Amino acid sequence: MPAGMYKANVYELNWGKTGESARNPGEPKLTITFRISDGENEGRQVYRTYTFGEKARPFFLQLCEAIGGFTDDQLNGEADILPEEVDHHFQGTEVVISINRKQDRDFGMEDGFRNEVRNVYSVKSPQAQKVVSGPSDPRMP
Repeated sequence: MPAGMYKANVYELNWGKTGESARNPGEPKLTITFRISDGENEGRQVYRTYTFGEKARPFFLQLCEAIGGFTDDQLNGEADILPEEVDHHFQGTEVVISINRKQDRDFGMEDGFRNEVRNVYSVKSPQAQKVVSGPSDPRMP
């Protein structure tokens, strides 16, 4: 799938722990399956895994802000976000995702690249105006 901005739905949430070869083995993680909801790639699925360490947490909080339904204290990291809240607010939510093509010889496609969900935005955000349903979009952040 070409790099660009796409409308998608949160399709599946899988909670687990990072593997033994991870930077922080045994830490909680959340893998989200996004399903493209528009254009020629409609129905395609892409994935992003979130962890919750100090450096990774801001990316998860950005996602929570895009999804909505969380308090300011939760989004500022001052109050916990519980897995059941994530499941409730995330499932089926429409978002806008930016996809990059990342070189990956082990897990990439035939061309040696794989799709990477780079950012997730609210459908009401300014970035949502940059949605493409076809090939690469040079306006992608």
